[in-house]
Amino acid sequence: MNPAFSALCGMITAVFSGLFVYGFILRPKAEEARRNRLEAEAAERRTHEEARIAAEKTLLAAKEEAIRIRDAADAAAKEKLAALQKTEDRVCAREDALDSRRAAIDTR
Repeated sequence: MNPAFSALCGMITAVFSGLFVYGFILRPKAEEARRNRLEAEAAERRTHEEARIAAEKTLLAAKEEAIRIRDAADAAAKEKLAALQKTEDRVCAREDALDSRRAAIDTR
């Protein structure tokens, strides 16, 4: 056989072997790796979005609780102020009654 022909057959065999290895072994593995990477990135985005939503929900719940606490404190302060005003009104009424009794006693 001709050495040039043998070399040509060897090169053709090497090319087809390379194409076979690439087409049936390397390319599917590369596609699978790409798919896995894209799935991992999508999972990371979902996780990040879920964490952001959870943080927003927690912040909203904390703000609502702060509003409830403030409203309860305002209501308690109004009750105490009303009780204090009522007590002050009673004290003023007693003082007025005592003043009028003193005036009545002084005029006798």
